[in-house]
Amino acid sequence: AFGGSGGGSGGGKLDLGQSLQVLRKLLPVQDGRIALTITLPAPPEAQADGAEKKRPGGMGCSGKGNLSKLRISTRYADVNGDSLGFHRSSTMQAKIDAGVYQWSGQFAQAPFIEAMRTAPEPKSSELILDSKELFVFPERNQTSGQPPGKEPLFRATLRGPVELIANWEATCEQLGRLQSAQSSPLPFPVFIPTRGRAHRANLNWEADHVYGSYQHDDSSAKPGAGSLFPVVCIVVEPDEEEDYRDAWPFALTLVLPESGRGPGFVRWVVQRVCSRSYLWLGKPKVPGA
Repeated sequence: AFGGSGGGSGGGKLDLGQSLQVLRKLLPVQDGRIALTITLPAPPEAQADGAEKKRPGGMGCSGKGNLSKLRISTRYADVNGDSLGFHRSSTMQAKIDAGVYQWSGQFAQAPFIEAMRTAPEPKSSELILDSKELFVFPERNQTSGQPPGKEPLFRATLRGPVELIANWEATCEQLGRLQSAQSSPLPFPVFIPTRGRAHRANLNWEADHVYGSYQHDDSSAKPGAGSLFPVVCIVVEPDEEEDYRDAWPFALTLVLPESGRGPGFVRWVVQRVCSRSYLWLGKPKVPGA
């Protein structure tokens, strides 16, 4: 349930099966952001004797305190934070002009940020993209013992240069053969959820201070165990895939099944894809058909 215009509780109920785009119209907005008030239940001992016991930090058993409000990111609430002045002090521009934020010396950040916001330039100008359809199915119900359903939970699209797709498949095979996580010679795949920041996101992990560059040759040959390189995958929404592909043409992307579902949905999709997903191979072609 959500509160009414007065900020109290006891408002209408939300259908959590709806997308965020539908729910956004029903949620209260304060200061340009969606504001949710969360009331935590009292512990059983407090309910038994009716006494309200204080927790560290001044938060009572009723759950009302500094942690009771959840403020959703402005990017996922479709609010322009710059126009509303969020996270900016009244003297910020004066500080920038005075060079307060232009760190120098050992901890200078500007060169690193610029390197991660610049798309890598492969030696070959030819771009050959490949796509893989990944299907995730429901797991077996541990309580009832019923087998998993035949209908997939969702379908996500993995898209990128042929070399990166082949490296993804070879890395998955190698990680699947590991006896323990500590025995992996490679870093585990990195997934970077991003939205509305195609031209100013820090997505170039080939920068020298991160993983470093590797050879882009668009070769269709499957990489061997000794030629694998770290997998870095950009997670984007379907309606923004074209924008990110224009800005990062040689990136490996995981295209979500839906847009506007929020960061929790993105993390869930990535987790399920990495846990167990199936590759659509299509029907075999009949010679002469």
